[in-house]
Amino acid sequence: MNQMVDVAKLVLTEAGLDPALVSDVQLDAAMRRRTMKVCAFEGADYGAVLSSDLAEQQAFLEELLVRESWFFRARSPFALVKAQARQRPRPLRILSAPCANGEEPY
Repeated sequence: MNQMVDVAKLVLTEAGLDPALVSDVQLDAAMRRRTMKVCAFEGADYGAVLSSDLAEQQAFLEELLVRESWFFRARSPFALVKAQARQRPRPLRILSAPCANGEEPY
């Protein structure tokens, strides 16, 4: 499993993600789910599949995504933006990063 963890962390790094931000529990769970899906009936080594198959690398990364949106759930970020906007003499420009459910235009 250690080699598989190394491969998984390399995939994260190559995707531009910091492996230190993914807990061992998350990493282990994602690898178990993907191993069951990919290798359950073939007996293949998931580490070998992950290191060589770009489609599997993408599926593994997708497995690690948190598909939860907190948009509009907490008022404090909006209060902070409002306070910052009031303190500036010029217009406040905000980058709105993409959201899982398409709320980014808001």
